[in-house]
Order: sequence, then C-alpha cells, then structure tokens
Amino acid sequence: MSYENFTEWFRGITDAEGCFYIRIRKEKSSTKPTFQFLIYLHKDDTPLLIKIKETLNIGRVIKGSHFAGYYVDNFNELLKLFDIFDKTPLNTTKNLNYLAFKRSYEIWNNYLNNKKLSRDIIMEEINIIKNNMNKKRNSYIQHSDHKIVISSYWLLGFIEGDGYFCIHKRNYTHEFGISLVDTELDVLIEIKKFLSQLNNFKLFNYNQNLIRITKESKKRGVNNKLIIKLTILNTDFIKTVFIPLLDSMIWMSKKKEDYSDWKIILYLKSQGKQYLKEGKEIINLILLRMNNKRLSTNLNKIQLPDDLNRRINILINLPSNLERLVNGKIRIISLGICLKPGKSVGILVKNSKGEIVNSFNSIKDCAHYFNMKMTSFCRKLDKGNFILKNGESYIVKRVNKII
Repeated sequence: MSYENFTEWFRGITDAEGCFYIRIRKEKSSTKPTFQFLIYLHKDDTPLLIKIKETLNIGRVIKGSHFAGYYVDNFNELLKLFDIFDKTPLNTTKNLNYLAFKRSYEIWNNYLNNKKLSRDIIMEEINIIKNNMNKKRNSYIQHSDHKIVISSYWLLGFIEGDGYFCIHKRNYTHEFGISLVDTELDVLIEIKKFLSQLNNFKLFNYNQNLIRITKESKKRGVNNKLIIKLTILNTDFIKTVFIPLLDSMIWMSKKKEDYSDWKIILYLKSQGKQYLKEGKEIINLILLRMNNKRLSTNLNKIQLPDDLNRRINILINLPSNLERLVNGKIRIISLGICLKPGKSVGILVKNSKGEIVNSFNSIKDCAHYFNMKMTSFCRKLDKGNFILKNGESYIVKRVNKII
C-alpha cells in the first residue's frame, strides 16, 4: 500500500473508530490540558494498530485483556496528525471534534510560547471547547467549506471500522451494511454516490434501490440517537461491482476474514452447493466463525473441525451442482429437480450470433436497459423478436436465475 493510500485508509478508520480527547489534569495548584488521539479496537486487531504506529512513526500501542488502543499524546507528534487531517479533512462530524481539538492545542501552545497570557483565562477557554466535544456535542453542522471526499481506500478504512458482512441463515441471503447515527446521513449519501459511479454500475443505474439508506423509527444507543443504515442486498451488484472494488485493495483488519467467508458462501451458492449435504454443513460451519463468533474473547466459541479449510477447498473444486437446460431452466443435479420459477426468473440478452452478452434479475430491469416501455418490451419478449440497441440486434429470453 502506498503512503497516499494508507493515509486515505487511515482517514477512513479514524472517521469510524478514532477519537480526539482533551483531558484536564491537576498540576500542583493549577490545571493543565493533555491532548490525546486514540483508536480503540478489539485486541485481535492489535497488528492493525501496530501497523499504523510503524507507518506513521508516531504514537504507541497498548494491549489489554479484551481491547487494544493506539495512542498519540506526545505534543510534537500530534503535528503529524494535523498534517494528515488538514490536507484532506475527515468526512464525518468527527471532523468537528478534530477542529475543536486542534483549536485547543493551538490555544495552549500559544500560551506556552507567551506566558504573559492569563493561564486561568486560557484554561477556561479550553474547558468550554472540551465541554462541547464528542458525546457532549449538540451542534453537528459542518463548516460551509467542508466537503465530503470519498475514495476507495477511505471507504475500505471506514468499512473495516463500521461496516459489516452478514448472511441470513434461513436462505443464506447476503447483506453488507454500515450503521451510523442520523447526523451522518450526508456521509452515507456520498458513499452511495461513490458506489454508483464505479465500473459496471451502468448495468444497474436504472435501479435506485440497489444501495438502500433507511432510518430506524426508534432511538437507541448511549446517546439515544436515531440510527441510519446503508445496506446492499442485490447479489448481482455485489458480484459485479462491490466485490471487485474490495478485492482491488489491501485490507488491514481481521474483518477481511469475515469478508472472505462472505465471498466463499456466495461462490458456493452460485454453484448450487448449498443443496448438497456436505455443502449445507460447511456453510453452517463457516457461519459459526464469522463476525463476533470469530473473536478470541468469545466465551461461547465453538470448536470447529481442524480440517474445515481443507473441506471448503474440496467443495469449491467440485463441479457445479447446477445445470442450465436448453429450455432455460436450471436443474439442481443432486436433487434431480429444477429451480422453481418466480423470483428466480431472470432475463438473458443474446447478440445476433447467439452469444450471451448480458443478464438481468427481472423483466423490468431488462426493459430499462433497452430504454423501452414494459408493454413494448414484453411483446417482443413473448414473440422472440429482435431488439435494437446502439445499432446492434439482440434477442431476450426468460431463464431461471442461479442466485
């Protein structure tokens, strides 16, 4: 990872997990401020914190029984952080805490260099700033010149902090999400815009629900705030756009293991191996090691088979358990039956040579692709007529989707 990409990743993990803290300490008959930046994670991510320390060449890492922290509280070392966050500001409202933190630092530094100033007045000013930061903050309006800048590595850092990879056990549905308090709505909107501009998204740009932003109806959490969520559920979008983005970058945290398992199950599903006895067993075993179940401090951690990874590799290398028939239906080989129509119905697009050039989840999606009204599109679909697009002739055909 280049240093430029690292600092973008570092911005992302800071927006997710970083904290700017001012502590007022008693010093003889007076008080003194200390300034501390920290990232606090589960102890399993200690290597990540060490990597930050080694790359920035500042700070220290402390490991506890459950958690580990990266601390920068040296007065001079903090200047290096200022260089990073001044060059490209943080995206979330955490940027406001950073600006307050830096302002307090500058006030105190100015006092140290000019002892003619009143210490009591200086401390009162710093205290006022401190008491309007972090959980005590009640204003979340960014400065007028603040811009939210989303980059690939910023997003990766943010995901490694606040993102999650989930698989619903009932039908192994995949879900990616980011949950934030509602004051960060603008950030989720910009993340959605960023993902909507990636390669291959043009195949989906007619569908605005691929990346959903929703708000919970009830307040929760220590701050009693509304929670907003960005979620991605569409399998085609995950395979075509989202996974290529995440695979193109270098991960830093243990969350990569959850992401890898998430991908493994998606691949097994694409080959219908969840219908095999061994396949279903392995998928359920993988689920037992994902997310919090993976943590070394999990008291209810289940002992998984020592040969699980070997069994996964064998299953992956087996031939697909699905077969596409001439009539477009998909047969589950191990069961000897075809997938039921309905939600599993998709559309194949073939060129004049009979080659498959595209596929869609629904008739509506394909109609949008050809910029046609549903009635006109369905008529051509039913009759098997050619459809023109950019001077080329295509034919569309109903098929059963694999996933």
